[in-house]
Amino acid sequence: MTDTTIYHAMLVGASMGIAICASPEILILGLLMAANRAAPRRNTALFFIGGFIGLSALVILGASLTPADPTGPIQPSMHRFIVKATFGTALIALGTFRAWQYFFGAAPEPKKPNEKQSHIKNLLDVLFPSLSERPIARRQMGLHYFLSSLMIGFISTALNPKMIPFAMLVGHELALERAYTTRTLCLLTFASLAILPWIFPLGLSIFTPGAAPQMRSWLTKFMEKNGRWIIALICLGFGAHMYKGAFDMWPG
Repeated sequence: MTDTTIYHAMLVGASMGIAICASPEILILGLLMAANRAAPRRNTALFFIGGFIGLSALVILGASLTPADPTGPIQPSMHRFIVKATFGTALIALGTFRAWQYFFGAAPEPKKPNEKQSHIKNLLDVLFPSLSERPIARRQMGLHYFLSSLMIGFISTALNPKMIPFAMLVGHELALERAYTTRTLCLLTFASLAILPWIFPLGLSIFTPGAAPQMRSWLTKFMEKNGRWIIALICLGFGAHMYKGAFDMWPG
């Protein structure tokens, strides 16, 4: 185990964690729940638990798809080439899309004050009542209400196409590292950054719940302006790195 290996693993974990933090929709969802006046702590706590479960599942999936070779040097194989090339393709595709959005994508049009809610928005309010901005009485907060917070947290990671390549790449890196210390540092670096969009709203709901609406407004404006190019740079850089590793694994 060399220092270079540790630094590389921590760089992968930190970069993928930053990429997740730079996706504003998760934090905005959490701030929306933290701004709920009826049950902000329970909503954000369940949102955090669901996100943690989803993120863990993706990391485990990424590790399980990586061929294990505990003894001797890692040998090139078509399986290893396909795994690395798949991660590289996903990251480059996402980075290219985000770069296109930043340079050529149209800015979202503001919603008119008198614009009616769409049928999809009404359906989401029914399926996920904890996400609704309409006031809800305490007597209406049953099992379905709080399970919706848990499911929103889980869906925001496990079924989020932007999160899947980031978390799975960390799992892939953990499976390749044989030293326990290197694996631990990589995982801790990733987790300490990636979990922020879920843990920060929980902290706000506990200590300063009144700050959530203002924070959400500021964050939305900042990430709409800067989030796309931040994610684009990270994805393109690590996508190219994964492709280099893929061709190193090409058999023959």
